[in-house]
Amino acid sequence: MSPGADGWRAKLPPGLAALEVLAMDLRWTWSHAGDELWKSIDRDAWERTENPYAILQSLGKDRLRELDQNAEFKARLNIPTRATCATSQRALCRGTIWPGCRVNWD
Repeated sequence: MSPGADGWRAKLPPGLAALEVLAMDLRWTWSHAGDELWKSIDRDAWERTENPYAILQSLGKDRLRELDQNAEFKARLNIPTRATCATSQRALCRGTIWPGCRVNWD
């Protein structure tokens, strides 16, 4: 990671912490289930890069605040986050990154 790589994490509002989980999930390289979500965040950046991590790095505080206050966006964010949580992100979902995860691990 580059020296400033944690900068975008510091500016993520708590209500959007799930974006980090999704951006770091490499399934997006072959599964296009989250494409519309990332496109809705920044269509131009998505069309240029198709890279969630790059999109997160490029977002300004105003856009993050706007997304955090958008109930419709946050509802759409929950869908791929729950799928990611349920399949492979167990350590992240156990209250550290996305405390809303309610998967039965037993």
